[in-house]
Amino acid sequence: MDIKLFSLCDKDSESAQNGMKLIAECVGDFFPEYDDFEMFSSQKRMLVAVSQSLRAADIVVIAVQGNMYNATKRMLCAALDIKLKRDEEVAVDLAKALAKDKIKASTFDSNSKFPDSAEVFYTRSLLNCGFALASGGQHIIFLPVDSEQTAEVVFGSMYDYFGEIVEPDVREKAMRARHGRLIATACANLKKYSFKAAMANINGTKQITQFAGDLETLRSCFTFENEYTKRDSDSVEEYISATAREVMENTNTDLGIVISNTYPSDDTSLFAYVAVADPCGTRLVKVPGEKGEAADELISACIDKLMLILAEYNGATDNGEVEEDDPEDAKLRRDITLLTVAVTFASALIGIILALIFK
Repeated sequence: MDIKLFSLCDKDSESAQNGMKLIAECVGDFFPEYDDFEMFSSQKRMLVAVSQSLRAADIVVIAVQGNMYNATKRMLCAALDIKLKRDEEVAVDLAKALAKDKIKASTFDSNSKFPDSAEVFYTRSLLNCGFALASGGQHIIFLPVDSEQTAEVVFGSMYDYFGEIVEPDVREKAMRARHGRLIATACANLKKYSFKAAMANINGTKQITQFAGDLETLRSCFTFENEYTKRDSDSVEEYISATAREVMENTNTDLGIVISNTYPSDDTSLFAYVAVADPCGTRLVKVPGEKGEAADELISACIDKLMLILAEYNGATDNGEVEEDDPEDAKLRRDITLLTVAVTFASALIGIILALIFK
């Protein structure tokens, strides 16, 4: 497949450079013969280049820095003649932030709307979420290019999206690379803040060691702990949370981590828990599996979830109700139906060059 990469950002921004690196690594895992980013500081000039590339490219990736993100999204959709519609999942959560005056009404409006028929790539904050559009065998992928948000959409959605449009052998190789890159990204974030994590040797420690490309860096961030209390009276959730706190306290580290055993659900599938404890609290996530999914596959998904948490960790763990990972987020463990728009992208953008130049 022919793939083109475009970025709209401050070329001197370290965050943008890190974001582009994450995107390029993902692209390279699926499409090794790709060209580097074409960088722009003008929205109009970038969209002109995008329109020209869509005449031949199968995939166009557009990465945009935060202060230009939503305006560029609107311009792109106007050029494609695609209506924006509100995403209810995003709108519900952002409405809570709006009610507490944490975001402005304009921020709510611009961040809760996406192109009709888009596959949304959610960020944890639900600000500057990415998306993908497919039409006539072409794909447009629109992403934030600010380190943390980029990591969230690349590892949380982009690998999985590409995994559904390539051959199985390419997908398997890329997904193995994804594990290693996620671990490296999590380690880089922990090192950035000088955090050290201790992980109870219950589940996942062997796979993490196998997936990690740089064992020296891994060991500088993680210790794996065999000593923890075996509790019979606690619920699974209480046990996992207490164990995460125990290994943190016993090892005098900044974070305590547990990936639980797998447990059967009512629908014959499995589930497991990921716990991350710090002095402020414990974040506990329930990770559901697909029907027929093997336990080791679910544990690999738990490792990915853990590394996504650590990749964005900055010193304060959420401490509230148990989170349940959306089964739809365990990509490659579900089918994605690629939605199509009414016209091909290339034909929709034919007129944009003159329109933008003479506007």
